[in-house]
Amino acid sequence: GYCGTIVGAEGAIFRTEDVGRKWVRQESGVRFLLHGVSFASEGSGIVVGEGGRVLNTSNGGETWIQQNSGSSSFLLSVDFVTPSLAIAVGYIGEILTSQDGGVTWSHRESGVFGPLNGVSFLNEMEGTVVGWGGEILHTLAGGGTWEKQLSGTTNSLFGVSYIVGGGCTAVGLY
Repeated sequence: GYCGTIVGAEGAIFRTEDVGRKWVRQESGVRFLLHGVSFASEGSGIVVGEGGRVLNTSNGGETWIQQNSGSSSFLLSVDFVTPSLAIAVGYIGEILTSQDGGVTWSHRESGVFGPLNGVSFLNEMEGTVVGWGGEILHTLAGGGTWEKQLSGTTNSLFGVSYIVGGGCTAVGLY
């Protein structure tokens, strides 16, 4: 089917299975601001948010399980790249990687101290992160190491998306 999931304040998670005609609230088990969501498949998803919160599901959100990210940073975005690989980003240049579907997380050095707002991967090796002050970080190592790239702006970048077969686009303030 055509499923979608949205997240928000007070632990809100809503899911649609009919392209957004009807949204059904799912019980997250938390009352914190949830800010990012990504699914690797129809059933396997990860949500991130306030205080380093990470929730994952393997059944389309029928149940969400809170995981220990090892971070207290506000996590802003997540990309669930494959059923095992996930990357989350947030405040204070936080980059976290998971190799087991979002159950355990490892901190990765970003060299950035401002918020990282968006993350997108083309495949399991190549990805991009964007953030405040025009920061762009790029990896060819599955998120293990990151290199800064020039953005041409000092304005904040908030989102990034790879287009299969056609490049990468970042958006932010002008």
